[in-house]
Amino acid sequence: MNALSPGNGRTNRCARDELSPRLDADGITYDAHELDEVLIRLEDVGRVVRVHPQLLVLSGDHHFDSTDVLAADVCAVIKRRGDRFESDEELVQWLETDRVPFTPGSLSTALHQLTSIGRIKRNVADQWNSEQPLPGMYVEPRIRSA
Repeated sequence: MNALSPGNGRTNRCARDELSPRLDADGITYDAHELDEVLIRLEDVGRVVRVHPQLLVLSGDHHFDSTDVLAADVCAVIKRRGDRFESDEELVQWLETDRVPFTPGSLSTALHQLTSIGRIKRNVADQWNSEQPLPGMYVEPRIRSA
């Protein structure tokens, strides 16, 4: 994230092909596949936004924290299983199967974050039938126009 942070003559924007030289200048070692995976995780939690396919923009000044880690793991788990889940219980089962560490509170916070940025869409809860499961689906990040 520091490679996308403003400072030292840098802005919070960079073309995809400018990211590698920034990382090299910061002394960060990586491989291309690893970098792609990290960018996917950062996009999933809204920390990086694509402004057309090759321009990356750091979103806000919030540091990647434990909620972001769990939110990115939640996205990965849902994507591996067809982009949809039928209930919170099913999602919890998937997270446990994949050995993703979480508490009920941390999962609630991560789901709230993902819902608020539009990464997870859910039906509106039925106030008359709160026992009914609340399904959800993963929504790919949009590529924004400049």
